[in-house]
Amino acid sequence: MTEKHVHLFLKLQSKDNLLNTNYSKDLLVLLTDIIKNYLTPVNDVTFDFPYGGHSGAIILAESHLTWHSFPEDEYITFNLYSCNSEININNLIEELRNLLKASIGVRLFISIFLKFIIKVSLNLKKNFFFTSTF
Repeated sequence: MTEKHVHLFLKLQSKDNLLNTNYSKDLLVLLTDIIKNYLTPVNDVTFDFPYGGHSGAIILAESHLTWHSFPEDEYITFNLYSCNSEININNLIEELRNLLKASIGVRLFISIFLKFIIKVSLNLKKNFFFTSTF
């Protein structure tokens, strides 16, 4: 069976000012410019936290991209879900990394690991959790 979706969790280590409060709208504009090369943005929202971080979401015709920044710990997390499995996810990750002058902390493709977890859980007749860092 061919996967018809992409689900990505991405953690980027970065000291970029875009992670700080008051930069959420700037980051939104830059992310939208990147995303529209791969998918179709239709709406968006951001929220600034008083301690310095922010969260945001870009609703896509194909699903969504969300993020939350942790400037105090110098990282940002992204969650991308798309029904378009044809996107070049590695290029997208590289563009995000370059935008934030970041290194990759954790990258997890759920569509790949979820099948593995389900198969192993069924074979063992147990529930368990799988985490990995790259």
